[in-house]
Amino acid sequence: MLRISQRRLRIFGFEPDCGGGALLDRVLRSIPGVTAARFDEPLQEACVEFHSETIAIEDIVAAIERTGFRATESRKPCPCC
Repeated sequence: MLRISQRRLRIFGFEPDCGGGALLDRVLRSIPGVTAARFDEPLQEACVEFHSETIAIEDIVAAIERTGFRATESRKPCPCC
């Protein structure tokens, strides 16, 4: 059985009302190993639930950064998803 991890990521370079939230949701949910994701536009944070044996948080951050945003892991707990 695969272990599920949850992480909160802080997103940088996001402009409200630019359609970036929908893009981030689509990107996160398309990553193999990600089981759930939710982007909170007002907080500019994404909560991601994923199979940690399948994908590393660094790979998820890299996928976000390929969209033109920056992301860092937050220390706050994730009330996912």
